[in-house]
Amino acid sequence: MVNLREDLEFAVISRKREKVRQFLRAFMECAREAAGRLVRFFIFDDAERHLGNMQNVPAAYRYTADVCELGNILREVLEMVRSNKTAVCAGEKGAAEMKYPVVILNSREVMQAFTSPGDVFECFREITDTYRQYGVLFVYAAVENESVSYNGPEIPKRVRNARRLIFLDDLGSFRLFDIPMGAARAFREEMKADEGYWIDGTDIKKLKCFSCQTSRERKDIYE
Repeated sequence: MVNLREDLEFAVISRKREKVRQFLRAFMECAREAAGRLVRFFIFDDAERHLGNMQNVPAAYRYTADVCELGNILREVLEMVRSNKTAVCAGEKGAAEMKYPVVILNSREVMQAFTSPGDVFECFREITDTYRQYGVLFVYAAVENESVSYNGPEIPKRVRNARRLIFLDDLGSFRLFDIPMGAARAFREEMKADEGYWIDGTDIKKLKCFSCQTSRERKDIYE
């Protein structure tokens, strides 16, 4: 479902922080399986360091809970995708050497900094506008399951407009945007502990979220 080569962003939403953490760890393992050492995870954690034990996962490249480090780390991501563009322009051999930076935002404070005027915002905008096709992926892990007003926070609005996310709670409780009634009725049965929903526009699929289902030949993360 998630493609390291093509996708720009998606969200992981649950009222239970532990389920989000479990999903992200499984996602990191799957990405590592799919792309090997070419994938680089940049983890921006909250003040409570809910993802602190993930900084030792092999695919974890940078980890911080310090907002002051955002600018330097995001510029590192920017340089990586610039290099990716150069590699792609060099042809097939260069494209095979692309790195895949995956940026996990697990803090509302960090998400606000990414979209408030300043150097971090300008860097984020350059990455998402100019280099969106060069292997970068943003994972928003601190978006609340609630409707977003016109004047609401920018990243929840991006998630609402993109309509691509993993939802780890009962589908009937989903509030970020409207989903088809037929889809909601189709998933009335009680969720199991390891299940979640992949929502892509009006398309909804139930997934086993906490086990890696990829092979080395695959570049997507879930079947």
